[in-house]
Amino acid sequence: MKIREFKPEDAMTLKDDLIEAAWNGELTLEHFTQIKEPAFTAVHCGQIIACGGVMVRGKEGIAWALFANSMSLTTALDGAIIVRDTLNQIIREHHLDRVYSTVREAFHKGRRYLHFLGFEEVGPMESNQRDGAETLMCVKEAA
Repeated sequence: MKIREFKPEDAMTLKDDLIEAAWNGELTLEHFTQIKEPAFTAVHCGQIIACGGVMVRGKEGIAWALFANSMSLTTALDGAIIVRDTLNQIIREHHLDRVYSTVREAFHKGRRYLHFLGFEEVGPMESNQRDGAETLMCVKEAA
């Protein structure tokens, strides 16, 4: 597995294989073309399995990620470690104090994954989901 620089087409490659809760039907190629902040793509056996990054806002950031639904457990575990390390590298390189992310309250795999990445749930927030699903705000403080 390797990490490479993100290209907008990478996210669109995942579109048909994304976990539906993560996609929510709102993200387009135009949206991803506008990303200029640190972002990366995880590739395993020639297949794009994840894209992610941090939208930097001063000393804080907003993390985003899209994952292929078809990953094996081994690939997911290996990828999780690489993504965690890459996220920590972005935090160090951009001198961020904290990074935020949101997750659907009912998306237990996503909540566990954010916890693995070092995020803590800080409470519910007004839903940013098109379907009105309950959402939790999570924060990762710089170490």
